[in-house]
Amino acid sequence: MEEKVRRYRKALKNRARNENDLPDLNIVENLVLYCINENRFYEALDFCDLWLEYLPTSSDAWKKRAFILSNLERTGEALVSVDKALSIDPLDLDSLLNKSMILQQAGRFSDALSYVQMALKSDPENEDALYQCSLVHQDLGNYLEAVKIL
Repeated sequence: MEEKVRRYRKALKNRARNENDLPDLNIVENLVLYCINENRFYEALDFCDLWLEYLPTSSDAWKKRAFILSNLERTGEALVSVDKALSIDPLDLDSLLNKSMILQQAGRFSDALSYVQMALKSDPENEDALYQCSLVHQDLGNYLEAVKIL
C-alpha cells in the first residue's frame, strides 16, 4: 500500500502532464482510509479532495474530509465539510457525531450537545453517541448528567 501512496502522490503532483496516471475511485477511497489509519492526514486530504473531484455528492467523502480537517485542527473547514455531508444525508449518525465533535473542539459546547442529541434521537443506544454526549456534558460542567449517561 505504501508504494501506491507514493506513486499516486506523485501522479497528483504531475496531474497537469498526465491525467491517466491518477487512480480510479476505489483505489482513492482505499488510499484515504489507509492514510487516515496511519495518521497521515495531509496525504489523506489530498486523496480525499481527489475523491470529491470524482464524486462531489459523496457524503462519505465529505464526512472523511471533515474528520481529516478536524485532525489537522482546521475547524472552520471541517465544519464546512461536515455541513456538506449533512446536506447530502441529514440523518447520517456519523456525520451528526462528527459535527458534535468538531463543535466541541471549537469550544461551542451547547451546539455540540444539540448535534449529539440529534444522533441519539435516531439511535438512543448508540455507544459512541452516548460517550460523546457524556463528554459534552462534562465540558458544560454538567458532571452529574455526564455520569448518568455512562
